[in-house]
Amino acid sequence: MKPINALYDEFPFRSVKKFVPLAVKHGFTKQEAIQFLNSLTHDKKYDKQTQMMLPIFGRHPNSYQMDTLVQTSNASPRYFLILININSRKIYAIPMNSKNSKDVLKALKTFIAEVGDVSAITSDQDAAYLSPEVCAFMSEHRIDYQTTFTNDHNRLGIINRAIKTLRDINNERDFTTQSMKRALNAYNNSIHSSTGKEPNEFTAKDEAHYIQAKIHETDEKASKFQLKDGTHVRVMNPPELLKKKRGNLTNEAYKVAYKSGNKYVIKALDNTASEYPRYRLIEDNKAKLAKTLGTNRAIINEIIGFQNNRYRVRYDNNAIDTLPIRNLREGRPTRLSPLELQYWRRHKNNIPDSIKALMV
Repeated sequence: MKPINALYDEFPFRSVKKFVPLAVKHGFTKQEAIQFLNSLTHDKKYDKQTQMMLPIFGRHPNSYQMDTLVQTSNASPRYFLILININSRKIYAIPMNSKNSKDVLKALKTFIAEVGDVSAITSDQDAAYLSPEVCAFMSEHRIDYQTTFTNDHNRLGIINRAIKTLRDINNERDFTTQSMKRALNAYNNSIHSSTGKEPNEFTAKDEAHYIQAKIHETDEKASKFQLKDGTHVRVMNPPELLKKKRGNLTNEAYKVAYKSGNKYVIKALDNTASEYPRYRLIEDNKAKLAKTLGTNRAIINEIIGFQNNRYRVRYDNNAIDTLPIRNLREGRPTRLSPLELQYWRRHKNNIPDSIKALMV
């Protein structure tokens, strides 16, 4: 006879009315079934833990978020590359005939020609954005290009909300070049609730004060809700449409490996890892540790070799693997990762030109 917890894995009903008859049918007593149900952790429905959500802002002036606005097939233009200054909230829109890397690069060149200095751009992991041509352009212009991780799309909340507002202003599904100009004019000359200023009137002095205020807010929240390495946590899943509203945490827990910037890297027993913002994690040192996270990402301890633009690495569990460069730079494709910097500091006499260009 299978153990009762295995039966529960197959029939995960929490109510006595549903689970007890199944347990009795499989050879357990009514009392055993009820005792088992009482031993389970009954989750409440967790909210977003908004008190832990860190403000989204650019730590340096002239920081932007970027996304492609896709229109219907009959629209002209078919696409717009949208960029928004994270701090001032000023929006720019460059029309594109396609969303491939060639047109994205052309739009970026137009954007840079208009605004001048750009210190950082954040986007999702769109293939066109991550193309060699676009990444080379970012490097040449000393732009700190960053991308979101799978579990933190909230990071692009500013541009997502801005695009929604543009659509509300337009009152139609598609934009023409002229209607986009009208929408941008309305948006950029209206007071934004987050800054209390019109984006077009937001000065360099305003930005300096804004950045300092947000850094203080971030440091205060991050310190207040900090997790120690080794803490066991369960992950809060985002709400799913048409799903029953019940406990929204993972059944099993994971171990906090380390903090990476403002995110936490968690791992399962098989060393698979993933990165989450603090507000998605709930401390639970009683829950069973999960065997796997089901990702193809694991914690790398060190780089032990480099050949043919691939790194040979040693994982946390001492396994050895060979990975392409991009795997070491997830989230920051145009910068050397800390592990890469450590490796090349030990191999100063054998640094390839492609690596040297990123060390300047």
